[in-house]
Amino acid sequence: MEINANKYEPKDIIKIMRDSTNLTQKEFGKLVNKSGEWVKANESGKTNYYFKDLIDLAKKCDINNYKAKKFSELNEIF
Repeated sequence: MEINANKYEPKDIIKIMRDSTNLTQKEFGKLVNKSGEWVKANESGKTNYYFKDLIDLAKKCDINNYKAKKFSELNEIF
């Protein structure tokens, strides 16, 4: 899977990752050791996740290569 993060809002990237797993928010939260409410809040843009969370999510969703322009801005996830 390829996600060009420059084309999406941060909240959209989490949703794309979750959609790739075909899991509910609650199931996805369990997969990534977060609550379903955490997933919901991030997908709706009510809260922001940390860069470390995004890397952990990518690993757990089998998205194994990534490049970052800056620590807080993801350029691409493959």
